[in-house]
Amino acid sequence: HRWSSPLKSALSILFHSKLPMFIWWGQESYQFYNDAFLSTFFDRHPQAMGQKASECWKELWPMIKPQIDFVFRERECVAGENGAMPAFGNCAYSPIFTEDEQVGGVLMICTDRKARSVSTETHKSDQSRLSTVLDTIPIFASLLNRDGVVTMVNRVAVESIESQKEDVMQKLFWHCPWWSTLPASAEKVKRAVQFAAHGLTQRFDVQYVAVVCGEPQIRWADLSLVPVVGLNNEIKYVTASGYDITRRVEQAKELTSAMGNAEAANATKSAFLA
Repeated sequence: HRWSSPLKSALSILFHSKLPMFIWWGQESYQFYNDAFLSTFFDRHPQAMGQKASECWKELWPMIKPQIDFVFRERECVAGENGAMPAFGNCAYSPIFTEDEQVGGVLMICTDRKARSVSTETHKSDQSRLSTVLDTIPIFASLLNRDGVVTMVNRVAVESIESQKEDVMQKLFWHCPWWSTLPASAEKVKRAVQFAAHGLTQRFDVQYVAVVCGEPQIRWADLSLVPVVGLNNEIKYVTASGYDITRRVEQAKELTSAMGNAEAANATKSAFLA
C-alpha cells in the first residue's frame, strides 16, 4: 500500500513535535503517535503503533470515535477536554486532507496536563519569590497589569494605610485607598497608568492618603510608573513605585514663604528709606 504525501508530511510533523500528537488514518483509523504520548501510553506501546484504533481502544473507543467521525463528516476541526485520556488537557482534532481534497485522516494535538501543572506551580513559585523581594524594598512598590489592576503590592505600601495586601489586590490602582478619596489624584494616577501601559514612563508628584494611628493624613509622594516589556516586545505589566516627599514639599513651601516675606520686607525697607 502506497503511503500518500499528506500522510508522510503529517507523520514528519508528529514525530518531531514535543506536544502529544496522534494520527488516525483511513476509515479503519490506523494509528500513529509520538514519544510525548508514551508517558501514559506505555502499556499499549509498541503494539499500538499502526494498530486499528477500535482494537487498541476497546474500552475507550465509544468516547474517541465521535470526535473522529465528526472531523471526517464535517471536514473541520473540533476541540475540547479529552475525557478519554485524562492525563492530557485540551485536545484539537483536525482533518488531514488527501491530494484529492478528501479527509484521509485525523490529527489530534493535545496539551500535557502534567506539564501545564508544573508550569503553573513554577509561576506561583516565581510570584512568591518576587513578592518576597518587593517586601524588602523600603519604598512603596506594586505591580499592575496593563489594565491597571494591582496584581502584587509590597508591605511598605499597605502599611502606609494600615491595611492588608488583600485589601488592594485585584483592584484598579487609582481606586485604592491611597487615592480613592482624592479625585484629582485618582484621575492623575489613572491617566499616568494608561500612558505607561502604552510604553511611556511616567514620574510626577501627587497627593495621597496615609493612615497614621487610625487617622487619615493627606501627604505627598514621588510616584513612578514604568512599563515592563516582554520578549515579544509587548508590554506585559507596569511597575508602580514611590516614596513620601511630604517633608520636601513642606520645606519648599516654607522656603517660598520665607523668600516672599524677605522680598516684602526689603520692599518695605526701600519704601521707608525713600
